[in-house]
Amino acid sequence: MVFNHYNSYFNFKLDWAWCLEAFSGVPIFLFITGFFIPMSFEHNPKVFQFLRNRCLKIFPEMWASIFLSVILMLLSGYEIRASVFSFVLYVLSYLIYPLYTPEYLRGYGAGTLNGVLWIIPVQLCFYAAIPILYKVFDFKRRSSLWLLLLFILSIVFNCLVYEAFACCGISESGAFAKAYKWSIFVHCPMLILGMFFFKNKERMHSLLSGKFPLVLAVHLCIFFALHCLGFPNYPLGQESGYFKYIVMVSLAFCVFSAGYSMPKLGGKLLGGFDLSYALYVYHMPVANFVIYLLGNTWQYGILSVLAVAGISVLSKKYLEDYFVRLKKNSLRK
Repeated sequence: MVFNHYNSYFNFKLDWAWCLEAFSGVPIFLFITGFFIPMSFEHNPKVFQFLRNRCLKIFPEMWASIFLSVILMLLSGYEIRASVFSFVLYVLSYLIYPLYTPEYLRGYGAGTLNGVLWIIPVQLCFYAAIPILYKVFDFKRRSSLWLLLLFILSIVFNCLVYEAFACCGISESGAFAKAYKWSIFVHCPMLILGMFFFKNKERMHSLLSGKFPLVLAVHLCIFFALHCLGFPNYPLGQESGYFKYIVMVSLAFCVFSAGYSMPKLGGKLLGGFDLSYALYVYHMPVANFVIYLLGNTWQYGILSVLAVAGISVLSKKYLEDYFVRLKKNSLRK
């Protein structure tokens, strides 16, 4: 995800980078969220404690990245064409719902304060929905049936919405379509797919464990075949089209197979030091600052990567880990 963003905003000129959309970070992140969050809830079904643990994981580094964004923007000398009160009010609202960007910030960096945080409200909605879903549906006895039904209904619903946009002449780049684009409804299929794999992890393990090369080859064949035929193949439901859901399913199989075929690879490479969330929330504040103040050449892109890596290590060690230790009855503990 960081690579794709930096390739877009800095002048790396990597024409082959579009191929990495076969492993787009957002769909993978949504699938993993759908897999592990129900696992966390079943481990700790006390609703308040579950939600408290999730907030301790999400908000500290999210807020730190927003404050870093504001500090870097002020240090860059960017002229904020708004009153102090309205800017402070905007930042406070951004701490809760980081989606809207006022026009007076469009000239700074990539055009948003920290645009990658759009997925946080989607996560929060999913966290809030988990206890309700477990209360309404009998996931202990008929989880597979319910989840398959919800998966199909979410796909049908999304397709019907985009068909309605087309029939009513609503542009997919318009304000109303954009509001829907960033909502949880668009991303339900991948989240539900993650839940399905979790509830059927023993079967999936026996089916996919140790077969990653084969599953990877099938996924790539599907992705490039749809590309050659001119069909939508980006595995995220933010644009109209039906075929992307085929790629979405094959990507889910690929991610699960990779995780259970090479379960110790992450530990060997990172030593248990997971920087994924820190890298995600901090990479755009640094990019915005560098682009606005210095430029968008590939050299500055590499400089930004090094800076983000350093900030992420410090944040992981002194911020994220501190708040994670405050979690009660955590799955990792």
